[in-house]
Amino acid sequence: MLTHPPFRRMNRFCIVFPALLALLAILAASCNRGPASGRVLREAEFVDAYVALLDLEAANAPRRVDSLAIDSTLGTLGVTREQMRRTAEANAREPKRWESFYAAVVKKLEAREKKPDSTAAAPKPGG
Repeated sequence: MLTHPPFRRMNRFCIVFPALLALLAILAASCNRGPASGRVLREAEFVDAYVALLDLEAANAPRRVDSLAIDSTLGTLGVTREQMRRTAEANAREPKRWESFYAAVVKKLEAREKKPDSTAAAPKPGG
């Protein structure tokens, strides 16, 4: 049996060092994720982000929208892909939430279509 003082210190070191290393790794990982990076979005936020992505897709048709443009569009709304994914997963567990979400999207798109275009309503100069 090893009872010599340096060996006892070595045994303590072998236990404490990995524990401290694991704690440091956990702290570093939690700092890299923002506090709101994974939260589920409120329905209004999810609708706004979804409609913005539909607009982005329509503006770039027939080309595919690149990843940077998606992140930029979501970023202007203060939303992340992770939040979109988590919200979609949460809605998938509750069909009534999906129904409400899609109804809100349709309502928002229809309201935009009914809104008069300010450039079309303006009188032409000299005419």
